[in-house]
Amino acid sequence: MLLELLDEQHRCTILGWSKGELIAQVHAFDLFAYGVAPRARIGVLLQPGIGSAVGLIAALTWHCAVPLSPTGTAEGAAAQLRTCGCTCLVASGGMAIAEEAAALAGIPLVTLYPKKAPAPEGTFEMQPPAPGSGSTRTAALAMRGDDAALVLLTSGTTGQSKRVVFPLRRLIEGGRAIADSLALTQDDVALNLLPLHHVGGIACNLMAPLASGSRLRCEPRFD
Repeated sequence: MLLELLDEQHRCTILGWSKGELIAQVHAFDLFAYGVAPRARIGVLLQPGIGSAVGLIAALTWHCAVPLSPTGTAEGAAAQLRTCGCTCLVASGGMAIAEEAAALAGIPLVTLYPKKAPAPEGTFEMQPPAPGSGSTRTAALAMRGDDAALVLLTSGTTGQSKRVVFPLRRLIEGGRAIADSLALTQDDVALNLLPLHHVGGIACNLMAPLASGSRLRCEPRFD
């Protein structure tokens, strides 16, 4: 469903990327080669910036993503991974808590390392090298509209943290509704300063530009 949305766009939503570059990166995000089943739940622990947007789009295309806060603790991340039944953790390179969190949760870690220019900012490659081959993967294995595509955990301010599950269709339709309310068009450029492990950043600042075909710029920090 996301593959079709990306293919239908007049140009790439991610500022500085071409449509072909984003689709190629989504296809390169191949956890099947690491033994992760189609539509399995995966933890996503990414540093803010363009790479986090690209990584999350790729994750949502093939798996049920469980975004985690990059400012949390390894113990907290591991607890969330276990609670949500994640079978793998995908993390940005250089994150100190990622290796420990994956080890505590007893799941494999796949790290996204940035590629250097001339690749666009946010392009990544997966490490360690996949032990298998993803050549048999087809678009038929991508997430479908009714599949659970996103799991977020509430803050637990008034009690125990709860899991909130979003089907992919709901994410896309919510993005369209927000885009319509803001009258977003292909001529607009959105600026994201919100974390992409929070529903506001994902639904409003990522899915709305995707659904409307507007452009998106993600800043790594707000100062």
